[in-house]
Amino acid sequence: LFASEWGTTHPVDQTWVDVDASRAWLQFLDENQIGWCNWSIMDKDEASAALRPGANPQGGWNDGDLTESGRFIRGVLRGEL
Repeated sequence: LFASEWGTTHPVDQTWVDVDASRAWLQFLDENQIGWCNWSIMDKDEASAALRPGANPQGGWNDGDLTESGRFIRGVLRGEL
């Protein structure tokens, strides 16, 4: 199994990042050894996007280039959260 295209935003009000629900989802995936991919690594002006508008498409992003969602997922991938 693989969970694809899940986001960090609240399912109804997609203007805010629901960190608690995201942590619960990630815990479920980890406990059940299910791989995952987060939505989305783009610079669109929306809460689920990992990058702020205008971020370099070639990478090398710093904290200022990332949205709240992007910083959260980066922390998860780095094992910091």
